[in-house]
Amino acid sequence: MSQSKGYEFNFDEFDTGPLGDIIAKIKGLRGLLDEEFSKYEYWWGQENVGDDFADQVGPQMRLERQQITETLDALTSGFLHLVGAVDAEAGSARTAQSDALDNIHQASGAAADGAKR
Repeated sequence: MSQSKGYEFNFDEFDTGPLGDIIAKIKGLRGLLDEEFSKYEYWWGQENVGDDFADQVGPQMRLERQQITETLDALTSGFLHLVGAVDAEAGSARTAQSDALDNIHQASGAAADGAKR
């Protein structure tokens, strides 16, 4: 197996069915995460006005949000690339199997033609 094999993948092919549902949900996670974060934004108070708690918690919360977002993006990207890689490998296997079946049919057709003569 090649370590640096690049995969081109068209996720639109999977708009329907279970895989399409999974891909749609995964792509929607980031928006859901942002929506949920915005509900609780600045619960810690107003920063830079003498509120020591807000001054300490605010930067920590922004860092945590950034780390969660980056992790979610990395997991999403990894999953989608895995789906693409599996699809590409399956496509190669399907092509090889299809070629083999075509060769068998051609060979059996040629043998049948030779027997008729």
